[in-house]
Amino acid sequence: MVRMYEFVRMYEWSPGGASGAVRTPQDGEQAMYYARLMYIQDISPRLRVLLRREIPRAKLVFRYGNKVSRMHSRLKSEDPAELSSGVVYKVPCSNCPASYVGHTISYLKVRMARHRLDCRGDPEEGTMLSHHALTLGHEFDFAGVSILDREKQRSRREFKEKLYIQMTDQSCNKRTDVNGISSVIVLERRGHPGQTDFELISPGRHRS
Repeated sequence: MVRMYEFVRMYEWSPGGASGAVRTPQDGEQAMYYARLMYIQDISPRLRVLLRREIPRAKLVFRYGNKVSRMHSRLKSEDPAELSSGVVYKVPCSNCPASYVGHTISYLKVRMARHRLDCRGDPEEGTMLSHHALTLGHEFDFAGVSILDREKQRSRREFKEKLYIQMTDQSCNKRTDVNGISSVIVLERRGHPGQTDFELISPGRHRS
């Protein structure tokens, strides 16, 4: 069993409404907890369904990248994708429907350069991306890399990576990359009102 005290802090779960206003539950009423995440087409709706089933009192509020303010000119433009850092990304295979999900604190272009280098080495070293490429003779579309989420803190970024691996069809990542995420998430109420604890109950261990 893996305790997830940091899960609440990780996504800034807060009691109250989606607007952020804290509301004290009435007698007999259970508190709801909210968290905000960036909306990703096809993935976010599945995540919402997953959490609604496993944690009825936890609710996601998605933020969208096409805000009106972003449609107008800015004094400082955002960094291009290749110069983004602290991201969860997905690289599609050019020869099959598989894709690889990873995370990096480095510039995305630096991480892609490393993946390219790994694809020329030993298939038993590097990542599952290079293993897929070398063992099957496939090539990955590094120019088609997409950013799934942004997160500077490592523990949050790693957890988000696991979520996206779990929700990505035909991912070539290792099965152990999603340990805990594929388990049943149980929300418990502990101590005084407002104090929560998440636990992951794993069905079994997997080889690293």
